[in-house]
Amino acid sequence: MLLKQYHLDPAECLMTGNDDIADCHGAASAGIASRYVATRQSPKINDPLPENCEKIAAIAELF
Repeated sequence: MLLKQYHLDPAECLMTGNDDIADCHGAASAGIASRYVATRQSPKINDPLPENCEKIAAIAELF
């Protein structure tokens, strides 16, 4: 919805989150790359992360 509303190109977007299903797989289904950051609140990862998702240790790695 946001991609359409703001005329965004998914290839130019990046999702950063701590939930592999909601954040990473959700982004992948919309054609958006993602970065996964494990936190104390993160659910256990049961499946491999999507191909276009990179696991990072901290948000600071994005800058």
